[in-house]
Amino acid sequence: MANQIHGVTKVHFDSKGFPIFKSKYKVRLKITDYRKSRSYHFLICNKKLYKDVRTNTRLRQKLNLSKNDIKALEIGETPRNYVWHHHQNPGVLQLVDRKTHEKTFHKGGFSIWGGKDN
Repeated sequence: MANQIHGVTKVHFDSKGFPIFKSKYKVRLKITDYRKSRSYHFLICNKKLYKDVRTNTRLRQKLNLSKNDIKALEIGETPRNYVWHHHQNPGVLQLVDRKTHEKTFHKGGFSIWGGKDN
């Protein structure tokens, strides 16, 4: 899919074949966390996002988070309309639209980083 546009989702792919999702929020993990599980990555990201939405009204509005979404974040769960995308750059996770991500087949960064699901 290098330098192409996905036929269904209209997501652009870069010259190396990686999708360029519209990221709503980004987290950079510590290098010591790269090879940990997806669930660990998501927990770290959700905790960081929870901390930020509690103090940043603009972010909360940008993400259109409901009270239930914020409660989910508080216990480490991802908001209902979003998913964490492992970017090809090691340690970068992007909060992206769940439906778009699920419909856009791609090689994710998790496998590139050497992550392992426990």
